[in-house]
Amino acid sequence: MVKTILSKKNAAFSFTTHWISLLGDSRRNTFILFNLITIFYSFFNLFFINKVRLLLPDNLLGKSSIFLFYIYALSLILILFYPVNKNYKVHRVLSDIIFSSLLGWITLMLFPLYKTQVPPSSVLLLLTITVLLGFVFLFSFTKLRIKYKEIPKTLVDLQKSEKSLLIKNSCLMEWVFFFLVIICQLFLIVISSTF
Repeated sequence: MVKTILSKKNAAFSFTTHWISLLGDSRRNTFILFNLITIFYSFFNLFFINKVRLLLPDNLLGKSSIFLFYIYALSLILILFYPVNKNYKVHRVLSDIIFSSLLGWITLMLFPLYKTQVPPSSVLLLLTITVLLGFVFLFSFTKLRIKYKEIPKTLVDLQKSEKSLLIKNSCLMEWVFFFLVIICQLFLIVISSTF
């Protein structure tokens, strides 16, 4: 069944059926833009972590959070060298590292921010929603991997036959989670600038 799921390469791109990294497929016209945005975002991440460090305590939790963020940032740069169509296995491993370290970072960062209550309650709520959605995405992604033994490149065929709402919406959850993370980063930059 996985081979059937992988067969529809030319399906119209959709947030509900295509992973973010398909934009980085070197055969697509989005390849150069995806790489440029990823490089720009990587530079932003360097600026971001230096500013947000001020909000975190100098203890094991704060240092672990920063360490996970560095793993995330490094993996994000490495994924540019392994587009989805060139070396899918390495790409898949890097993608797993990206999203697990990203979820770990934002989760570990949330606890000290709640204690300090430096960010406004609306930002803390946004961070909490992002963490919760991240765990739902992780759960759906895990279900997908267990059921199909590997992660399909798209969910185009799978969406028609899959009954699990979690599995059917894995791609959409990835997009929403990543979008929320970027929004959280922007809010945290503003907060850390006034700190």
